[in-house]
Amino acid sequence: MTGLTWLADQPNVGSWPFCLTFVRGSTEREVLEGFGANPDDTVAAGATIPFGEAHDRPRVMVGRSGEWAFALEENILPQGTRPEVLRRVSARTEAVAIYNDIGKGNDEFAHAFNGEVITALTTTAPPSWGGSEPDRLRSLAEEIALDDDGEGGLLGLEVLLALAEGVFGISLDEEDLRRPLIAAPMLPVLDDLPAPRPTQARPRVSDPVISLLIAHLPDESLTWVLSVRCGRIMAEAEVSDHAVLVDAIRDALAGETRSVTDDEPLGVALRTAALKDARAADMLRFVLAGRRFDALTTDFNLHRITQAPGWREQLIADFGDLGIPASDMRAAEEAHRAQEHRFRFPPGTTEPEPAAAHVRRLTDAGMAPETIATLGGLTTPFVGRLLRGEIPKIQVRVAQQLLAIEVPL
Repeated sequence: MTGLTWLADQPNVGSWPFCLTFVRGSTEREVLEGFGANPDDTVAAGATIPFGEAHDRPRVMVGRSGEWAFALEENILPQGTRPEVLRRVSARTEAVAIYNDIGKGNDEFAHAFNGEVITALTTTAPPSWGGSEPDRLRSLAEEIALDDDGEGGLLGLEVLLALAEGVFGISLDEEDLRRPLIAAPMLPVLDDLPAPRPTQARPRVSDPVISLLIAHLPDESLTWVLSVRCGRIMAEAEVSDHAVLVDAIRDALAGETRSVTDDEPLGVALRTAALKDARAADMLRFVLAGRRFDALTTDFNLHRITQAPGWREQLIADFGDLGIPASDMRAAEEAHRAQEHRFRFPPGTTEPEPAAAHVRRLTDAGMAPETIATLGGLTTPFVGRLLRGEIPKIQVRVAQQLLAIEVPL
């Protein structure tokens, strides 16, 4: 088998996740470095079809196919289609990436040249096009998707593989995959921080009490609150012993802000924090950049999603006594309770135990929670909370998605 489209014809293609990134003319070592892997920490590996082997830490396998080096990932979520990675691997060359999304079917395609993402496509309905020239491949993709009657069809994996094969001449022969590959664990490169908010107004979050505290937090108290919160974040992300990060946070809170690059020691410490949760690294980077209220709101969102026991009470306590009238605090807390009730018991919900029992059967059969989350269109923390009995109600639609996942034989 030659070319790329043969991959879409493999049995069970809808149940094995993979991301293939091709880089023209680069060495395997350069590709590994671009992905945030250490070229001196590699092992021999073999690709198997169907792909989808689970790993505790995301890893990348690298090989060659003609003039292209290729990176194969079996990770959920992929690294190769991230603009942060594409800019690195395509510096002074070009790269093409394809991701097979087995969860929601939102497959991805991207082409980058000389450090710039030219075209990026996600096969949502309707498709989402991005990059500096989003329409460059649109008409060709739509033409490939035409069915036998000339009607427009859905863009999917086969179309993306055909684009890479036909436009860029990329081929990944079965023989290329049979050869030994080199594999290394990744320390994923940092996400781009979002642009600063255009307004200087105090931000609001989804919790009325936390919003009230942020609105009344004096500027002179902000540094102290962030110092406490950064200490907690670094402990949770297990980077409290990274002196370069601890010192940089201290200096930033004293007014010495700075930017961060991926490969410097400070960047490596932040990437280590991101292995636990990318939002933890984002919170610390906002502090380093002097964007203090962005750091606070990121801290809130991080803990609201992970839902560690007692997180909200601890966050409120860390603000200290701000002298807010008791009546205002009571009103905010009542609004929060009403909001939580609507969130926990919305229409169309059901008891979680049947879905949780099925998820336990899946894990007992060897399926990783990350895979269950992807197949169910959910997040891994949600699956963890479901298994721990921390979810009082579950949407009927979500329960049906979980129950539809077949137990591996």
